[in-house]
Amino acid sequence: MVAMKPKLRNPYLSRKDKFDIKMSLTTMNLSKAIYIDQDLRLTWVDVWSSPKLKKFVYKIAVYFRREFNYDFVQYSEDEEDLTHRAFLFLSRAGDKYYDKDIYRILGGGCFRQRKYQDFPESYAFQWIWIHPYMRRKGMLTKAFDEFINQFEQFRVESPYSVEIKSFLVKGGSTWIIKDENNSCEYLVIKAPRSSHEIEQDNDYYDHLENEIPVLS
Repeated sequence: MVAMKPKLRNPYLSRKDKFDIKMSLTTMNLSKAIYIDQDLRLTWVDVWSSPKLKKFVYKIAVYFRREFNYDFVQYSEDEEDLTHRAFLFLSRAGDKYYDKDIYRILGGGCFRQRKYQDFPESYAFQWIWIHPYMRRKGMLTKAFDEFINQFEQFRVESPYSVEIKSFLVKGGSTWIIKDENNSCEYLVIKAPRSSHEIEQDNDYYDHLENEIPVLS
């Protein structure tokens, strides 16, 4: 019997390539995750979140650093910033698992509290990274309503990629994006409600008051 020579693996092919992207899967309980679309969820991550969630955010931050050639990763698995608010985008991994609650991480980002000389202390949108296959599908637009609900207003830190710059100049229906004092840093604020919406609310509350029984 002739002994077969073992195949030698090419050492260059066995190395991790910086262009590789492998998105994580999770079976974690996501009961607190927020539906921002039928097939898309957003879950917040802070210093008290599980180590696994923080590890997912860290992995997304690594992809962000690789793509934009930053000197360091802007998030840590052992994050100690007590006020930071990171987030993850997730969707059900139905293409691989049809009968299980398994979710795929599609991207994420981070807000941090900042102090300014010419602006009240507030949160700033520090960074975001979304898998290239999932970009230009409205994920960020849908998420901005949730960001406004969380922070009321926040700055978007520079520098800006071409995609983010294009997004920021558009604005939305429930939020407004503007460049304050030509400072080249964008401020996101909650859009004022129209007089029609306010009138509808007043009619609704008047109706409730009329429906409340008077106790004697």
